[in-house]
Formats: sequence, C-alpha cells, structure tokens
Amino acid sequence: RDLQFARNASCRRCGAAKPLPQNMGPQASSFYPMGGMGSSGGVTQAMTGDWICPNCRDLVFARNSQCRRCSTSRPADGSANVPVGGGPLPMLPGPT
Repeated sequence: RDLQFARNASCRRCGAAKPLPQNMGPQASSFYPMGGMGSSGGVTQAMTGDWICPNCRDLVFARNSQCRRCSTSRPADGSANVPVGGGPLPMLPGPT
C-alpha cells in the first residue's frame, strides 16, 4: 500500500490505474468511503464569506486570510468574495 494524492491517475510505486467506476466498476466505491472520485458533477459548493483568490483562482474558505495554494493575501476591499448566499460555483481553472 502507498498513499496517493487524488490528482494521480496511477500508483507512483507500481503503476496500477487509479480505481474508478470506469475501470473497476462498483467496487471502486470501497476506495472512496467519503464519496470522492471527483463525481461532484463539476460544481463546488461555496459558503458565504468564501473568496476566490485573484492570483490563482482557487476557492478559499472564509476563515483563511491567505490563499492555501499561492499564499496571496485576501483582498481588503472584498472584491474576491463569493456572492452573498454562497451556492454552487463553476469549476475554476487552476493557475496557468
């Protein structure tokens, strides 16, 4: 057994394919007891106060004063805040 990041498509130790419903069927769900597999339909749920990093476009939780991905500070003017009421956001592109 080797711990893998979710972004890896295969095991870095043995090269085995990531268990997904497409390659393993329903048994793949035993590898994702919390419902992972990226099957959320491409929508991220945002909460009121969450903000979008102006540098890398990552969704950052309201409790954080800087981006977890690139360490950019939260804009003081509130321009990066998610609209009041939160709600689903389209998947945002990563850094380029």
